[in-house]
Amino acid sequence: MRSLILLAATVLAVLPPFPRISTSPPPPMPKISTPAVLRVEVFGDSISQDCGQSPPAGFCGPLGAMLDQAGVAHTFIGRALSGTDCGYTASNVDTWLAEDLPNIALLDCGTNNIPIDAASQAAMSTQWHTIVDTARSRSVKLAVSYVGYSNPVNISLAGSGLPVAEGDANDVIAAGIASYPAGTFAGVAHFDTMPGDLDYLKADGIHPGPLGQKTMAAIWYRALEASMGWPDIVPAPCGMWGYRPGGTPPAFTPCVSTS
Repeated sequence: MRSLILLAATVLAVLPPFPRISTSPPPPMPKISTPAVLRVEVFGDSISQDCGQSPPAGFCGPLGAMLDQAGVAHTFIGRALSGTDCGYTASNVDTWLAEDLPNIALLDCGTNNIPIDAASQAAMSTQWHTIVDTARSRSVKLAVSYVGYSNPVNISLAGSGLPVAEGDANDVIAAGIASYPAGTFAGVAHFDTMPGDLDYLKADGIHPGPLGQKTMAAIWYRALEASMGWPDIVPAPCGMWGYRPGGTPPAFTPCVSTS
């Protein structure tokens, strides 16, 4: 019996002491900081090209004013180019994101794809998915938009058929959005709700005029405010309805102001 007692004492002597359980609160988790200056990259065609001007123009002019009002320091990085389709962005997006290091990117392409048949729709879908998947792989927040409708009097080669092609482009975009899990996008801008009316468009029937630019800016801001944590200071644009060509659009009242 004496030898067992000695053995137990020896084992206890060589065991390390039990660790003390701290009663202090755990250290605080590091805060997720927002950038001092939000870097906003803009992809697209002639509808978005003026965002690359200094100072930014097009819809980025009023969007920048809204961000200023919200207290969001920002800078726009313009990568949109007139006459291009989604393929231009898809071919360059990885290089641009690596070089520009945006905090968020805005995508507005599709009008120039003119996806009027199965082959062109499949090509646009591949391009659009390439852009989205590249942004996701680089962990860049991405907001996407539907195509705004032109007026049948537009001066494009597609002429009165362009709104129909824009409707087809919106079908491709809708299917693309639906193919990703909820929460994939920082926001979805419904430019398809803007009337294709010359109150909103320039005389060419395609590009947004001052009211159209202000309306697009309001749609972008409201699409992004929840995910970006911006204050709810921009009212919903009035006079919106949106339509698919082939139907009779409802009556609308053009807005004098959207914010």
